Amino acid sequence: MVDDSFIFYAIKEFIFWCSPIIFFVGVLLVLYGNYRKLETNLAREIGGICKKTFIKWETNIYTFHDWVMERHTLVGLILVVCALLFFFNLR
Repeated sequence: MVDDSFIFYAIKEFIFWCSPIIFFVGVLLVLYGNYRKLETNLAREIGGICKKTFIKWETNIYTFHDWVMERHTLVGLILVVCALLFFFNLR
């Protein structure tokens, strides 16, 4: 039988080692405003036909994506703060 303390230790280690990744994603979301111009320039089509497949599936994905991008600075700051809290509290 697995000891309860081992499970909590494993969760603690997992969160601790994921905190730099969470921090990096948060920083990217905070800096997304500068990237938005580049994204719009790269999104332009230069000739060709654009055909969508899995339309309903893409709509669901883009709904969440649009929600996060509207609040990208807030979500990024929350991720940065959580990552710092996880890192310093779990070390």
